[in-house]
Amino acid sequence: PVEGEPPVEGETPVEGETPVEGEIPVDAAAVVIGEAEPAAVSETPAEQKEETFVDQLLNLFSTEEEGVDKEAQNIPHSEEKYAADGNTEITIGPAPDDVTLTIREAENYRDAVLAMATGDEGVNIIWAKDIDVSGELESEVTVTITDPAFRTLSDDAVLYHIVDGVAYEVPFTLDRETGTITFKATSFSPYAITVPDVSNPSTANDEAELELKLGPEARVKNGDLQTPVTAASPQTEFGIVLDADATWNITNWGSVNNLEIRLNGRILNGDIEVPAGKTLTITGASDNAYQRVNGKITAAGNVVLAGRMAVPGDITLNSGSLYVDGGNVAASGTITSNSGFVQISTGSYGTLVASGGGGHITGGTYNQPVPNAMLASGYACKPTEDGKRYVVYQADEARVKTINGEVNFSRNGGNYYEFCKGDANSSANYSFQYAVTPGSQFDSVTLIDPSGTTHSLTGMYTFTSDVDGKGTGRVIINKDSVKSLLNSVPAGRGYFQFSFKSGTILIDAPLNIYPDITCNTDTYIIDSFQPVVFTLTDLNPIFITVDKADADNAYDKLFTDYTTSGNQLLPSTTYLNNLTPGQHNFDFWYAMDYCNPVRLRWTITVAKDYKITRINGVNMYKDKNQPDSNWYQYSGRNLDHTANGDSSKFVGVNIDGKRISYTNYALYTHVPGETTVGLYPGYLATLPQGKHTIELVFTDGTASATFNVLGASASPKTGDNNHVGLWVGLLVLSGAAVVALIPKKKKH
Repeated sequence: PVEGEPPVEGETPVEGETPVEGEIPVDAAAVVIGEAEPAAVSETPAEQKEETFVDQLLNLFSTEEEGVDKEAQNIPHSEEKYAADGNTEITIGPAPDDVTLTIREAENYRDAVLAMATGDEGVNIIWAKDIDVSGELESEVTVTITDPAFRTLSDDAVLYHIVDGVAYEVPFTLDRETGTITFKATSFSPYAITVPDVSNPSTANDEAELELKLGPEARVKNGDLQTPVTAASPQTEFGIVLDADATWNITNWGSVNNLEIRLNGRILNGDIEVPAGKTLTITGASDNAYQRVNGKITAAGNVVLAGRMAVPGDITLNSGSLYVDGGNVAASGTITSNSGFVQISTGSYGTLVASGGGGHITGGTYNQPVPNAMLASGYACKPTEDGKRYVVYQADEARVKTINGEVNFSRNGGNYYEFCKGDANSSANYSFQYAVTPGSQFDSVTLIDPSGTTHSLTGMYTFTSDVDGKGTGRVIINKDSVKSLLNSVPAGRGYFQFSFKSGTILIDAPLNIYPDITCNTDTYIIDSFQPVVFTLTDLNPIFITVDKADADNAYDKLFTDYTTSGNQLLPSTTYLNNLTPGQHNFDFWYAMDYCNPVRLRWTITVAKDYKITRINGVNMYKDKNQPDSNWYQYSGRNLDHTANGDSSKFVGVNIDGKRISYTNYALYTHVPGETTVGLYPGYLATLPQGKHTIELVFTDGTASATFNVLGASASPKTGDNNHVGLWVGLLVLSGAAVVALIPKKKKH
């Protein structure tokens, strides 16, 4: 054993070692746990005689069961230390109780790493942290670091330890699925860790084609596409997040049908071609005005621009479509529709040219008048006040807005309400309220469901013709009244259609109707093999993820290990059994028209079924509630609890929900797969009388039971009053023993 650590089960401590705090010192002939008896203690004859007599007296009334090892050592344990910084989570262990762990961004590491790295390809430092440990480590510890950035590390990645400005390589293992690296360390003072990616830079440049046969996520660093492991099967969904400006020509889509590029505040250079049947979605961060798409876009498929961005290049729709979601797009080039379809509700644009196709344009400002063929019904185009540009507006005066009057609704205007079937996945299911102008001209409202069927809402809404004294009407569609109807129609994008008395004005307010997901359980017990069944309504999800870490990235940890039967989806029990205990989020992603994918979540708690199997050596019934055990003050006895957990995973003991020091109990580890904790009498005597809860905590679960602390007066009388004869016999035997011993003493 390492100095200062407890002896390993089945070994003998080395002579001369210092006992760990909280243990009773033993010599070189100390107990081997669960095997040998303690070495005999040298005693004088008188001491031997007195102890033997007391032992004989106590053994007559001992209630200890045979086979209980009274010499089991108290084995101290150390806990893992955990810290987090941003997306990084770090654990070290085992570490003494007085050790604390902190992490922060690293400084002054770059020169050391660059000096260490060699080769013509250079090095990209993609991660660096300082790890500080206060307190003294008694031995080597295991360090695990989890960060999403590690999921796409190449096989050539190197881990460096920076000491006094010098970089040293450190061996490590990598789990790409969880984004976790693991290695051994002996000191921190401080400990700066960098993980540079030294894989060959991507050939992504002005002449390159984007390789799309990748995993579900690719990230871009320093202008280069960092490619993850090639997917086992072609992906139909593919996402790229820019972490730096990049230059590509995107022409080769392979088997990918839907490509999403998140600008993330960066610049994308290079031309993009969208083949027929494919969809390109470019999403800009809503709070960044500098992100741009500088190349030209040519589409036979669909192009969606969402969020804030500048698009100075030309957009040509040979046979494809252009959808602009939101009012923060500035496309200053020429948009040409040869035979495509254009949908725009607001924003700033260059010139629209229509040689074919059509459109549903309800807003926006342009350099030239918008062709009538591209305008939505009831809309027109007129010069701005300064006469320099042209604006699209609704020729009719009727409006449907949010209740505060700030947002206009139109069929494809980018604004919509939401409804989740079953109410299970959304707190947004509320009554739908609209302001209509002029209120005096409002006629009725109906529902157009996602299949195109029109439904009457008679009796499901209320109308007030003038709520502000200026002729603004109010329509409230009551959720409780319309819920049954919305649950019965297909999921997808529907519309509340408002009609006005002129008979020529119809305004559609979009309504996204989301499917429902239910599950037969919220908890799965590892190795129980009880099926977890998700029941889906309406639509099939485009993909499923588990434990999605990044709220902006729908492509983390794709989940495919399941079977389906009708509208039921069953994760494999092998997959469930391999999940770490704790909560796991199953996210079902759905493609909805005119908006980003929608996520519906169901959380499953995974637990290991640890139980208390014995109390004071007495077997418990595993299929029944555990009976309370009793401990009597001044009894001088341990209170033992045995759990069906391996001691290698043992963490500690909680009493009434609070962790207690390892000096308050003995830890017995005689049988593999079992752990026994014996609470010391000295600790038990500090507890108030009454019921208490004990928890044996393991890394992957907890076994619990209850016990009672009773006063000494409540202790059962040993032998009871009707055993007077036994007491008399004892006294006789004791006297005879004393008499018998006296001659021996004189003879000696």
